Amino acid sequence: MNKCVSIIFENREKWFLPGESIDGKVVVSIKKDIKCRGLKLTFEGFSYVNLKGAKKKPESNNEDSKKEVYYNVTLPLLGQQGTKTLKVGDHSFAFHYRLPQNIPSSFESKYGYVRHYAEAVIEFQGLLNPTSKCTEILSVNSALDLSNYYDFATTPRSVLLQKDIKGALGRRGGNLEVSLNVNKTAFVPGEHLIINAVITNTSSKILSLAKALIVQEAVYTVGSHNLSIQKIIGSNVKKYIQAKSDYNWKDEKLLVPEVPSSQLKGCSLIDLSFYFHFEVQMKSPARVADLETDIPIIIGTIPLGSAECGSNNNQTKEPYNISSSIRLDAPSAPLLYDFSGIEQMGPNQAIAAAAPSYNVPNLYPNIGEP
Repeated sequence: MNKCVSIIFENREKWFLPGESIDGKVVVSIKKDIKCRGLKLTFEGFSYVNLKGAKKKPESNNEDSKKEVYYNVTLPLLGQQGTKTLKVGDHSFAFHYRLPQNIPSSFESKYGYVRHYAEAVIEFQGLLNPTSKCTEILSVNSALDLSNYYDFATTPRSVLLQKDIKGALGRRGGNLEVSLNVNKTAFVPGEHLIINAVITNTSSKILSLAKALIVQEAVYTVGSHNLSIQKIIGSNVKKYIQAKSDYNWKDEKLLVPEVPSSQLKGCSLIDLSFYFHFEVQMKSPARVADLETDIPIIIGTIPLGSAECGSNNNQTKEPYNISSSIRLDAPSAPLLYDFSGIEQMGPNQAIAAAAPSYNVPNLYPNIGEP
């Protein structure tokens, strides 16, 4: 092979914010003098949703996949016309491009994704191997300042749940009660959600378990077809065997993992939200929740009370104004463990984030090409 093209970024991590400049160079390595007709560098950001494999299929007259393009810009690096002979050796072509402001964060899932990439293509004169190209995936994360939701985020959430437990022959067998409190409802990756709860079981039945979950809900939309998929991204489960006892959760922690921020602002195909789920189960063959509750939470990139206002901090770039559209309500669907859409991580299987970023995986789910 007598030709090779590569893209080298000044930001070697290839992690960017909307509106940030991307600088670097395209390097073409030539082992034999050759004529080329052009060298182009394309930047594109788009989302793609494919609901063809979903359990709830769309109507036969509805589309089941859709692509949404946010930007597609091509930079000519060899000029507009004519051919040029490249001699043996390495040839560097500098580039500069500024990402648009209103673009969604990178996101990957089974039914859809948001991707940003750069692709360099060099076209050679001749019929054999007329082109050579290199594609690099970019990781984009939109800033979300939790201070915009200060009142909502800093108010502790308390919930009281009660249920009468039936005894033998339909008689009243006692009471099950849960008093639950969470410290706040807005977080950045790497923070902990703090749980305090008192579970009181005055019945003769055995309390089987209590579980606390952080759930990510993604809603995919193609035409009139919506699909809601819930994914457990953090969990704490406690199993019990005693009857007629009180059980205390004292400052129990749930780690908020590294995930994209609440709502993919700018993307009309995928909506992202998060909530805290708590439930208790009595011992029974059904293994269903006897008491449960959901509390909406927000996950952002700039923490509450942050003093990050220096010009050298990337996360201080002006975030989107999404206060009017972010979801603060309950999830759109109950958390069903036999629902095919549920994806679950292991207990507390989350890595603390050194920085509030989201890195696009190297391997993508096979949901088809846009």
